[in-house]
Amino acid sequence: MKTSKTTLQKPDVDGKKNLKRMEKDTPTNLKAVIMSAIGIVLVIAMVVGIAVENFKPKEVMSINKEKVTLSDAMYYLYTAEAQGNYMDSFYRQLYGQSYWDMQDEQTGQTYRDTAKLQAEQAIEQYFVLYKEAVKAGYKVNSEDKKSAAKDVKQIRKNLTFEQKNKTGMTKGVLTKALEKKYCADRYKQDTIDGFDIDDQKIRDGVKKAKFRQYDVQYYKVDTQTQDKDGKTVDVDKETKALYKAELEDLAKRAATEDFDSLTPDAVKVKKEANSSSSDETPEESPEASEDKDAKKYYSNFTADGKFVAGDGTFTTDVEKVLKKMNNNEVSDVIEADGAYYLVKMINNNDDEAYETEVKNQISTKENEEFNTWYEKVFKNYTVKLNSKVWDDITIGKVIA
Repeated sequence: MKTSKTTLQKPDVDGKKNLKRMEKDTPTNLKAVIMSAIGIVLVIAMVVGIAVENFKPKEVMSINKEKVTLSDAMYYLYTAEAQGNYMDSFYRQLYGQSYWDMQDEQTGQTYRDTAKLQAEQAIEQYFVLYKEAVKAGYKVNSEDKKSAAKDVKQIRKNLTFEQKNKTGMTKGVLTKALEKKYCADRYKQDTIDGFDIDDQKIRDGVKKAKFRQYDVQYYKVDTQTQDKDGKTVDVDKETKALYKAELEDLAKRAATEDFDSLTPDAVKVKKEANSSSSDETPEESPEASEDKDAKKYYSNFTADGKFVAGDGTFTTDVEKVLKKMNNNEVSDVIEADGAYYLVKMINNNDDEAYETEVKNQISTKENEEFNTWYEKVFKNYTVKLNSKVWDDITIGKVIA
């Protein structure tokens, strides 16, 4: 009987034989696939690295070594730009140039640079105020959150999809910034209220007679125009007589009719004023439409005219006439340099301008006291701008 032998082979401990066999058996195209896969992995790693760097919060400055990111600052940059964009649009239409690049005659800086400086100061001040508020025990409360939510909704409503992406003003970013701001605002107001300011003394120092306000309604027709060379000239005598006759007719009708409804323009102004709080477009009455079709009026109506003597609303000669009028009195036709007026005195002694001046003077004093207080507090903070990020920010192009 034969016994079969089992031959024990020496194990391939280091795997060299298997590796050689694999190299021999592996097709060339498979090697290429493996190398391509390695290359793709490296490219992905590089792209991810760049993306992480781009989306990493950009530090615009540090205050007491605490980072302030571009997201933290964006609301204040947006506000600075938004305030000037209206003027920029106006200047481009009127002068064909950007408001942002025009120079402020007093400072010599462009309005763009001035707005950026103001944004920087606002960022710093609200950072400091919020820190001081927290030290004093203040916290973001329900009113701060409510106000922030309302304003965030309005701000984002006015931004396009592209602007939201460009600025990074997400709901969360804006909410965080505004909640802190409103908390800081409460602390600021409480600080101001703690100053020793004598409001009554300031009030007593404002002369009421100097700020006596007159409230009027009036019809006006300009008696001057521009010639072909752009010079201001008087209209011809016939036209001037026509204008005066119109106001004389309105003066007669004012004795029996409502002064604010004598012309289609007046009716329109009145209705617009009454419906200013409504989104509905006021419908014109049939009577006004028929009257408009039947007769052309040259005068324009002002429903809420206000003036203080010497403020330039009316010439001195017109002021002399108006200052003598009683409440509800309608003037005769008043001839002024360049215009005719028919005026009704609504209130010849309104204290609105006086109260406004008192508030302005109190506010000025409060700001002076606050600035003195803030300068002392600010000395405890060290601000370092990150020029690599800050210098790349251009007001006028933050949103656009």
